Amino acid sequence: MFVRPALAFLALAAPVAVQAQASFPKGAPVTVSASNEGFAPRQIVLRQGRPYTLTLRNVSDRPHSFSARTFFGIARVDPADAGRVADNKVELAPGQVVRLRIVAPTTPNAVYEFRSLQIADAGRDMKGTILVR
Repeated sequence: MFVRPALAFLALAAPVAVQAQASFPKGAPVTVSASNEGFAPRQIVLRQGRPYTLTLRNVSDRPHSFSARTFFGIARVDPADAGRVADNKVELAPGQVVRLRIVAPTTPNAVYEFRSLQIADAGRDMKGTILVR
């Protein structure tokens, strides 16, 4: 007797879960590569409030991070991807690729910095900017 109500609940809950995942907008692709020499590109230009798929690639043989404290603090990150951003940064193992679906902040003409926080990158020019127009 209790099987039918449980199955009915699951049948109703499943479409809601799928719908919640599908509701985050799919955006234009933006790719940033981290190497031992720095980030490429060093400047990212986004339109305010627009969705993007941010792909972070570590093309080197050592770890790097993509830390954008203020940007990640304001931008919307897809809840399905939020676990990849810890303390407003993404850790990138050698050869790792991380994709994040985001919506750019709505603050016009804003400039946000990003950098690698790895100790080995401290003396290198491992930084860049995100411009939101």
